[in-house]
Amino acid sequence: MTAAPRGVLVDLGGTLLAEEPMDRRASAEALVADPRFAPHLPDARVLEEAHAAGPGHPERWTVLGWLRGMLPEKLAEEAEILVWDRGVKMTPMPLAKDALAALRKARIPVGVVSNTLFSARAWRHGLACHGLAVDFVVSSADVGARKPDPAIFRVALDRLGLPPGDVWFVGDSYEKDVRGAAAVGMRPIWFNGPRDPLTSCADWAAFLELWKGSLPPRVS
Repeated sequence: MTAAPRGVLVDLGGTLLAEEPMDRRASAEALVADPRFAPHLPDARVLEEAHAAGPGHPERWTVLGWLRGMLPEKLAEEAEILVWDRGVKMTPMPLAKDALAALRKARIPVGVVSNTLFSARAWRHGLACHGLAVDFVVSSADVGARKPDPAIFRVALDRLGLPPGDVWFVGDSYEKDVRGAAAVGMRPIWFNGPRDPLTSCADWAAFLELWKGSLPPRVS
């Protein structure tokens, strides 16, 4: 029997949340319509074009960095949340909330590690809107490293305060999540990967079965 985890790290898009294309036009129009930001910004069309061009360089471009080029720091942080609220369309994967609740009840810390254009602050806001409770978020937009770079995994492990051998990493990308997590010594669980009951789970229901099966038997 595989040892139970003392901590769990989770990918976001395609694992914890189902993604839809971002509505950049809605974000841009919301920004220029808001009196807090409008005096500092170009018109919505120019803003939308600039935003659309940015993600061509995800290793350097972030939403907050883009906004900081136009707005004071505090306003840039507030504007990032507005961009999220108006442009990002995501829904929790089935039973994701139940899985997080079960881990929390068992006092197993859960962190998120994601390659993303948004800061951890924006992601915490977005997860809270969906009622998804995690202990922390590590975003490539803040760290400056993207999975499978070991650096971003090590930041998350430091946040957990656990050795990698005690941590499971759940993600849907073989290259970024599975290989990246394995390279730093974590146990990778390939979400929606090839059917192998020890190394993958088809969904969050299967994850819960895998996790429960790793727990030592109760002594009556």
